[in-house]
Amino acid sequence: MNFLFKGHLFWFDGIDRGGKSSTIEFLKEALSVDNEVISVESKMVAGIRVPTLLGNFPDEISYMLFWQAIRMVELSTITPALKAGQVVLSDRGPFSQWAYDLWGDLDKDFKKAQDDIYLKRCILPKTAYIFTIPYSAFVERDDGKTILTEEKFNEIQDKYRKWGEQLKNIINTVFVDGTKPKDEVRNFVLEHINNVLKGEGHA
Repeated sequence: MNFLFKGHLFWFDGIDRGGKSSTIEFLKEALSVDNEVISVESKMVAGIRVPTLLGNFPDEISYMLFWQAIRMVELSTITPALKAGQVVLSDRGPFSQWAYDLWGDLDKDFKKAQDDIYLKRCILPKTAYIFTIPYSAFVERDDGKTILTEEKFNEIQDKYRKWGEQLKNIINTVFVDGTKPKDEVRNFVLEHINNVLKGEGHA
């Protein structure tokens, strides 16, 4: 269904404190020189999610669809922007809950349902950028709001890597090293997006 849109959607995902939000702010200004740009942010998936709600749903699929329903608020902004030919920068994509919640094996029934049912109806991005950092950087950037043990941090980040690799055949996925200097990270992503917008990168 993406062929109906003239605009371009980009996802920015990965572990907290990886540099996603600051990169998006930079990109909004840089890309606005030649494009109409908006950004959307999904705090419902990670920052103020309620993982204990999983126990109130009959299965993981129902829980996944619950979070997608929440994100319809964002889609009400994203869809008209894409139709109008704008560039949309999304702070987190709809699959973040895979990494933050309780799915242990994405290769079985849940992954199959995602491929067969959800992705066929999903507005997919031109590119998904997944930011990664080591635990030491996560601790160093601590804002006092999120507490994760190293074990839990590694579990979440490994899941991000896993679903990123799994989606590579469907979505152009770029892993970004969030520990590199900010200017280097921002300019790398900016150059990549500009190439996509010019038709030189993967759609």
